[in-house]
Amino acid sequence: MDIKILKIAGVLALLILLYACPKEDCGFVTKNAFVPDLMTISPFQGTYHVGDEIICSITINSANDYFYGGNVDIFDETNINNVNICDCELHKLFENNQFTIIEGDYSNFKPVMKYFPNENEYRFKALIKFTKIA
Repeated sequence: MDIKILKIAGVLALLILLYACPKEDCGFVTKNAFVPDLMTISPFQGTYHVGDEIICSITINSANDYFYGGNVDIFDETNINNVNICDCELHKLFENNQFTIIEGDYSNFKPVMKYFPNENEYRFKALIKFTKIA
């Protein structure tokens, strides 16, 4: 009855994409950026059991150099308060498990990062209790 999450975390580290668009390209155009080490899982261990709980955290500074190879501040460029994390397998952590969103939101099977202006960063955090075998 073990839940193997190490594989999921590895895939997430490779596949998590942050969506945003600068002023000159806004509208229906979406820009993607690969963000290494974006997500943390605590406590992190190779095997989890039904009943175990983890905290899944995703944080990114609004001002970064992930887009266009230069510095850009996502919030200054877009005035977007919520950023979707998509094109990843993160939803598998939530499927059939109990979870509580601590920061951000969860919509259409995707985590949504909320902008925190005092820290100038976007964050998502959830407490997940494993209730299924995977």
